[in-house]
Amino acid sequence: MATIRHPITQRQHALAARTIIGRSRRCDLSVDDAAVSGEHLAIWWSDGAWHVRDLGSTNGTLRNGVRLDPGQTEALEVGDVITTGRSDHSWIIEDLDPPVAFAVDPATGQRVLATDDVLALPDAAHPEVLISLGGADGWIAESSEGVRAVADQQPIQAGGRLWRVHLPVEHRGTVDASLTTASGVRGGLVFRVSQDEEYVELQLRRGAQTVELGARSHHYLLLLLARQRLKDAAAAEGPDTGQGWLHTEELMAMLAVPETHLNVQIFRARKQFLKAGCGSELVPVERRPGAGLLRIGTDRLAIEAI
Repeated sequence: MATIRHPITQRQHALAARTIIGRSRRCDLSVDDAAVSGEHLAIWWSDGAWHVRDLGSTNGTLRNGVRLDPGQTEALEVGDVITTGRSDHSWIIEDLDPPVAFAVDPATGQRVLATDDVLALPDAAHPEVLISLGGADGWIAESSEGVRAVADQQPIQAGGRLWRVHLPVEHRGTVDASLTTASGVRGGLVFRVSQDEEYVELQLRRGAQTVELGARSHHYLLLLLARQRLKDAAAAEGPDTGQGWLHTEELMAMLAVPETHLNVQIFRARKQFLKAGCGSELVPVERRPGAGLLRIGTDRLAIEAI
């Protein structure tokens, strides 16, 4: 992700999609100096590039020694030096990678970054909350309590700590256009399973097109959910909304794993689907809010022996 560095203290700061620098404690980067205005300047991501703008500061903002007019916007380049107020408050642009989602614990300053567009809190080894892109619905937070929309700067409780999330509103993962249509019809999943069930290969099929998802340990969890949904559909017990649900306690017993490990597998499945470009149209695991129930995210399923 994009970072800036103070040349004297060597302090580094990761840039959120919109970062305000100033003397106010409400700023994303607070500078304790009377020469710096409360909200001095903004650095933000837009149209595939990073920009800087002076916010009408008293002592001005300089880019490579040239003062910006109030409200003037300049595109940034790696190596640029941004000065706020006095020369000892300069920041060097270290890199300008696109923004990624991250969360900060305000009490400690600890920062957790998203990987493959999935932010796991409190960390990837013990994910209690998964935050990811939900297609047209924007960012969503998934936990044992269900799925809900989440906004930039929103506080999220996880791991007994309160985190503040920073979510790039313009950033979107690349979606394979071949997997979607204007009608929103989702692809189906095909499981190819060995006789001893130690090998579970997964494919996403849509018409004549196939996305190979390979064999992963978390595919067995998806296989169990797929079997339950197929079983309920064959029995035709109730509407589709009632088919395929398994309680987390039952799944934990079937997999012989604790809830933390179950959440890790769900986290890995979501990451894989997003990375493959199909996460927005096909969520691997759905949750029923407040009920502790899970099911696979599609009714278009097939299981083949290999």
